[in-house]
Order: sequence, then structure tokens, then C-alpha cells
Amino acid sequence: MITQKLQFNSLSIGKLIYLGYTLAHLAVLAGGMLYFSHSPSLSLAVLLLVLTGLVYDNGVIFIGDWIGLSDRLLVLNKIRYWLHGLCSPLLLLFAVQVLHRSNVSWDIVPWSDRLAWGLTFTLIAIEIFDRMIRLHLKPITFAGTLRYKEVIPSKEIPVILVILCVGAIGAVAWQHLGWSWMFLGALVMLLGSAVPTTTKAGPSIGSGVEVLLGVSLLSTQIFLLGSA
Repeated sequence: MITQKLQFNSLSIGKLIYLGYTLAHLAVLAGGMLYFSHSPSLSLAVLLLVLTGLVYDNGVIFIGDWIGLSDRLLVLNKIRYWLHGLCSPLLLLFAVQVLHRSNVSWDIVPWSDRLAWGLTFTLIAIEIFDRMIRLHLKPITFAGTLRYKEVIPSKEIPVILVILCVGAIGAVAWQHLGWSWMFLGALVMLLGSAVPTTTKAGPSIGSGVEVLLGVSLLSTQIFLLGSA
């Protein structure tokens, strides 16, 4: 077994970036929790769960170099992947609530709700059986940070489908209600995720646009959904 004592090295540029991302997600999560205490709803509960996973994701990357190469860090990173795979499809449940609020004529609530739940569980199952149970990670470094990532990077088709659905429903909300944030957040997420991790900015761009997506979804919850 690989073991290494926790070492508190100086903050690198990468650590500062991911500290910023962690604090930003924490701020959005705190705002969402405060709003949830006054106006609880399933859509907001789903969003809070996704935001919690993002706080964990960026936090583990932030402290990874301090933990060092070890089984402990490997387990923490496996949890990152599991949270990502299990929580991301839940955004479909959030998006369908926005669709209901958009009051489009072709939206049949029971039908669209069943479809959203069915598609959510289908994508989660795909993530588990096609990716998670075969998850094999290797350590990588970036700008002073240390994490484990997939040996063979996944195409993340389920996540891409989720963001496309979120963007499409965001476009409907923009057209019918004049609210563009959800669509723009999904668009930025897609564009940022398309940046190769081999570029100089590395994976930090993909992590950064997740902050913008979180802000756009929480603002959509507050503005469009209310306590629905």
C-alpha cells in the first residue's frame, strides 16, 4: 500500500484556483440552503445535492497535494467520480420543473415528470455499469495540485446529454419567460468542458464553468421556480 503523511506545502497557483472554486461553490450552496429554509422544494433539494458534490470535488483537488500519493487520496478521488456520476443526471429533475413553469402548450406534467425520472435513473445506471464499476484511476499533477483521474478518459455521454437537456429547456424558458440564465449557463458549461485538458489551462477551465452553471441554476430556481 502507498502511504504518505499529510504535508502542508505552500499554496501553488493551482491550489489557489481550486480554493477559489471551492469557496465559490460553498457560497452558492450556502445561498441555496438559506433559500431552501424558507421555500423548500424538490427542485432546490436536487440542486443542493449537486452543489454539495461540486464543493467536495473541488475541495479534494485543493487538498490533494497535501495528502500526497496514497490509498487515502485514491479513495477520496473515487468518491469524486461516484458523486459526479450519480448526481449530475439529477439535474434533469430540476430542468423539468423549469419546463413546467415555462407553461409551454406541449408540456404534459405527468408525462414529462415520468420521462424525467426514467431518463435520470437510466443515465445513472449507464454511469454505474459502463463507467464506475470499471473505474481505474492514475495520479496526475497540475499547477501544484494532485488528483487521480481515469486512465482512459470517459466520453461522459450521460453528462453531455444532461447539459444539452438543461440548455434546451433553458432556451424554452428564455423564449417564453424572458429568462436566459439557465440557457447561458448550460452553453458556457458545454463550451468550457470542450476545452482539452491538455491545454495550458488544463482542467481548471472545466471546473470553473461549473461555478457559473451553479450560479445560473440557483438564480433560475429563485427567479422562476420560487417554492414550486
